[in-house]
Amino acid sequence: MGDAQISSLTCMDETIQKDILENIFCDNSIEVYHVQSGDILFDPYVQLKCQHCINYGSCFRCPPYTPRFYDASSIVRRYQYHYLILMREDKQQFIHKMQIKHKYNLKRAVNFASRNWDVTSYWKFHKVIVRIKDILEEMGKKILVFGPGGGCRLCRICNVHIKERCKHPSESLPSPESWGIDVYGTLRRLGISIEVPPRKVFTRVGLLCSNSKIDIKTTAVQHRIEYKRPDIKRVLDNISNYVGGTLIDIVSLKDYYTEQDLCEGCYKNKLFLCDRTFLPMEYLQEFIDKRKCIVIEFKNKKDLAKSLSEYVDYLHRHGFYDALPFSNYPCNLCDQCSPRGCMLTNQKNPKKFGQKMLFRCIQYLGIRPIVNGNNIGYIVLEA
Repeated sequence: MGDAQISSLTCMDETIQKDILENIFCDNSIEVYHVQSGDILFDPYVQLKCQHCINYGSCFRCPPYTPRFYDASSIVRRYQYHYLILMREDKQQFIHKMQIKHKYNLKRAVNFASRNWDVTSYWKFHKVIVRIKDILEEMGKKILVFGPGGGCRLCRICNVHIKERCKHPSESLPSPESWGIDVYGTLRRLGISIEVPPRKVFTRVGLLCSNSKIDIKTTAVQHRIEYKRPDIKRVLDNISNYVGGTLIDIVSLKDYYTEQDLCEGCYKNKLFLCDRTFLPMEYLQEFIDKRKCIVIEFKNKKDLAKSLSEYVDYLHRHGFYDALPFSNYPCNLCDQCSPRGCMLTNQKNPKKFGQKMLFRCIQYLGIRPIVNGNNIGYIVLEA
């Protein structure tokens, strides 16, 4: 077979593969956005929040086994072309159906829809992303692919726990969040609509990085639901009515920043919540400048440990997705904290190391107690 014939067959194969890609996108209502690397936001809060997820430390594709946000940023920016991949589904009819069929109120119906979507969409989106990855690799393209959030679910128990290699390296995908990518912030910056948290339209987000341009057309209908945060004081008033706690003030963090690493010399600075690699000192000033701090007084130390995470959960449900809890002292939920993760979680589930009730000492941010007392809680979020 001559060189001309081989070249003709190669072009034909690439045309077929491109058609297959476009069919995958169209059949699954996928949206694709070509973005610049500078539009992809990396923020330390994302991986700090990973420590509050039960999947922390549970697989190769979750922190602490993924690159820190600053290393991840360098890796992603080595690629010339970047494509956000979104899969959406309008669940309003499903929610209405659950209200009629099971007599659910709206809140319960939305929660049920969210759990249902999490399971079904994970595998659907994962299958789509892996298929795209396989086709592009067959075309000889050098790519980096990120799949659905929520940690890898391919194996019941990840080989990370027995110190062996991944069983499915070609199918196991990191999520954008696991590499410190602020997905919500990135979409907001680009003007791509997303509902936070979802109540009507549910969205999965992936990322494709390539050194070759990928020309793909999609016919997906874009669901335009604007993201707007409610008034923070109104939200705090509502939660204090049933959780407790007294709002003392909302302050700018930069007014209290000491520019010092206050964790040096602390006897607990080897614990996983104090891991400085997640927020190095050279990135701390930028982190502080963009954030404010909610100061809350609780009845006592025990009430703080119980209620602070409820504040964070409530704020998240109202769109404040970056909220992080702190106090004047290190987390005291148990007396067996380790460099690997939360032992309170690990005792109940030996392969999990995250815990949503965790909180950090405010001195991790280079800030001394804003208000003295072991009953003072802080919630740090975007200004």
